[in-house]
Amino acid sequence: MRYRPWWPYPAAVLAFVAGWWQKWPCHAAGWPYRPELIFGRSCYSDLPVLYVGRDLAGGQFPYATERSFEYPVITGYLAAATARAVSTPAGYFLLNSLILLVCTLVTVWATIRLTGRVEAGLIVALSPVLAVTGTINWDMVPVMGVSLALLAWTRERPELAGLAVGLGAAAKFYPALLLFALLLSGRWRHFLKALWAATAAWLAVNLPVLLFYPDGWLEFFRLNRSRPADFGSVYYGLELLGIRVPWLNLLAILLFGACLAAIARFAPRDVTVLAFLTVAAFLLTNKVYSPQYALWLLPLAVAAGAPLLNLMVWQLAELAYWWAVWRHLAGTISPAGYAAFIGLRVVAAVLLSVVLLTRHDGGKRAPAW
Repeated sequence: MRYRPWWPYPAAVLAFVAGWWQKWPCHAAGWPYRPELIFGRSCYSDLPVLYVGRDLAGGQFPYATERSFEYPVITGYLAAATARAVSTPAGYFLLNSLILLVCTLVTVWATIRLTGRVEAGLIVALSPVLAVTGTINWDMVPVMGVSLALLAWTRERPELAGLAVGLGAAAKFYPALLLFALLLSGRWRHFLKALWAATAAWLAVNLPVLLFYPDGWLEFFRLNRSRPADFGSVYYGLELLGIRVPWLNLLAILLFGACLAAIARFAPRDVTVLAFLTVAAFLLTNKVYSPQYALWLLPLAVAAGAPLLNLMVWQLAELAYWWAVWRHLAGTISPAGYAAFIGLRVVAAVLLSVVLLTRHDGGKRAPAW
């Protein structure tokens, strides 16, 4: 079938429209924090909750409030800037959704350019995971950064790749993991250029907040150091089954380190596969897994050449988990039932990783479709 080059872009708009329709019960009610609505109808979004809960509605800078903003600074800048342009939670959700749609369109464009396949962008754009989780939080901002970084790297523009990594890591932490994939690619001069550019970009946007609001700036790091086993993680699932996980921070670090060592030893030197495996390892060993984290893997899996059938199976598991986490928060599913959905998500992610490893020979990417 011949795909028109413009098809993926209206497809992405269609996915967002479907997502807005799915969240309409919360939006029509004005986004009140009523568990029977936001969890019971599966229409929860962090955006209006943070707008009210972090006093963004009052014009406060996120890192200057008593309850500091628990996200890196570019997310904070975006949250503050959009809050000044609206006056209601509904307006805040819509404005940020439009910005996230733009980030998605850029991600789709970068995926097409990276793979040379229009159908790759179409698969990202039509993803059901994108539809239901694309407006839960600001994750499409760093997803866009990672996609642009990979595109710049493959086009022999390491400085631009580093710039995208640094700015992406200033929105959410995970784009910094891409540096490990770039390091393993073996192109040392390119890697050093990318590392320098990433560091400079990250410092440039972080220093103002660090200097003027150091306590608020540290909140992201404090939270991630002190948080217990949280929703969606393997450790949380084990605790629901009555199995206590000791030395959680140390265990998570050791498991992630072991995964990185295995990737360095066995993975092919295809930067897209390396990027996918590194991010997947982080998500599998992390202390928390929010449902929108599936967006981190989506364009990476497509760019790495995952077969369509495996992508569909993985996304079905992610959709099942998305459904289960709201049931868990609403108290309408048993702890063991929710733990089972966590296990299903983990198994699907591991299988997708194994498929990508076995489809590559000598570092040459196999066609996905």
